[in-house]
Amino acid sequence: MSQESIQAWVAVVGALLAATLGLLKYFNYRSKRDRVAAVGESFLAVVEALASDNLTKRMAAAVLLRRFFDSGTEQGSAGTPYVKEAIALIAGMLREEQPPRIQKVLADGLRYATDLKGADLQRCDLKNAYLGARSGTQHIVDLSDADLFEADCTGASLRQALAVKTVFYGAVL
Repeated sequence: MSQESIQAWVAVVGALLAATLGLLKYFNYRSKRDRVAAVGESFLAVVEALASDNLTKRMAAAVLLRRFFDSGTEQGSAGTPYVKEAIALIAGMLREEQPPRIQKVLADGLRYATDLKGADLQRCDLKNAYLGARSGTQHIVDLSDADLFEADCTGASLRQALAVKTVFYGAVL
C-alpha cells in the first residue's frame, strides 16, 4: 500500500468520525450518565420546591414527583434512577402533617410507582389515597412485603392492589 492510499484512508476515516460526531451533536445525543445527571438535578429542584412556603409551588412539586416513576418522561428517560428516593421522599413527607390537598396528591402519587414491594410506609397518612386499579389501565400497585404499620388508611382504596405479606399491624383501615 502506497503512502498516498494510506493518507486517503486516514482522511476517509477522519471524515466519517467528524460526520458521526456532527450528527450526534445535531440530534443532541446524551449519554446515560448525562441523562442520570440531568434527572438528579431535576429531582433536587423538586425537593427544593416541596420545601417551599409557597403552597402552589409545593403542589406542583408533589405532582411532578410522579414523573420519576414513568420511564416515558424526561425524569424517567435514564431508566427511572430515582424511584426509591421518590417513594422514600413521599413516605417521609406523609409521616409529617401536610396541608390536606398536598397530603392527598402525595398519597395518590404512590400509585404511579406501581412497585411498592417492601416499601416502608410506617405511620404514613394515606387517608383517602387511591392506590387501587383504575379502569383502562393495566398496572396494579404491588404492596407485597410493604410495611404499613400504624398507617392511616382511612378511606383509602386498595382495590385490586397486590398485598402479599404486607404488614397492616396497627393500621387504620
